[in-house]
Amino acid sequence: MKNPCAYILTNKNRSKFYFGYTTDLKSQMIKHSKNQCQDNSWPKECKTLVYYEKYVSEKDALFRQEVMTKSSLFQIVKWIEKMNPRWKDLPKYWLT
Repeated sequence: MKNPCAYILTNKNRSKFYFGYTTDLKSQMIKHSKNQCQDNSWPKECKTLVYYEKYVSEKDALFRQEVMTKSSLFQIVKWIEKMNPRWKDLPKYWLT
């Protein structure tokens, strides 16, 4: 079953962000954690999932990822803090 998502990763200092989309968020986070992600634009230190949105279609998730990429830092922080005010690493709660 596909579960399209757009997501935001950050590094420990919250100084870099990576915006992605996938149809299997859990598997994608495992790939990121093991440095097995195939995307060359992904900064290897960005492994903390701080935000994600689920979609019905892969097309919508891709569009949202593109919007996120072009958004201001202020807007990005606003989205993250609304969903995840303490900037916790979200996969730690579902990958254990």
